[in-house]
Amino acid sequence: MKSGLELKTKGARLFGLAVMIAGFGCVLVFVCQSLAGVRLLPDALPQFPSVWLEASAARLPLPLRNWVPRALPPGFALALVALATMMVGAAIARRQTPILDELKRESEDRLRRVQQYAGDIDGDGRVEPYIGATVIIEAEVVEPRQKMVSIC
Repeated sequence: MKSGLELKTKGARLFGLAVMIAGFGCVLVFVCQSLAGVRLLPDALPQFPSVWLEASAARLPLPLRNWVPRALPPGFALALVALATMMVGAAIARRQTPILDELKRESEDRLRRVQQYAGDIDGDGRVEPYIGATVIIEAEVVEPRQKMVSIC
């Protein structure tokens, strides 16, 4: 059963990493398009309306209005969705880490016990006491005390 759990956990971690890499690829294409000025994404992608940006800029104080762009680059909505996808993939992969650590710790403990119990500690090769083991108890010899009785 443990090997099945390990296989499922590794598969889920690999799936999470693949989702994260796919999201990273979309974000990377958007960044390259924005910086290089080359059209890599089609124009048919959903975009934020410029009316939303103008309405947001109207509510800002006057010095900050110049910092708000008049239009967002094409593919910005796709990049936001891809960024959210990257975070979901990373969360999936991160949730598998404690399970894989526990399975690794169990296998290391199992190997440690095999090496520990392989020694010739007693006739059966066991370290801890068990029913049927010959136990030797060394007791101290206590001399009886003499009672002193006083007669008055």
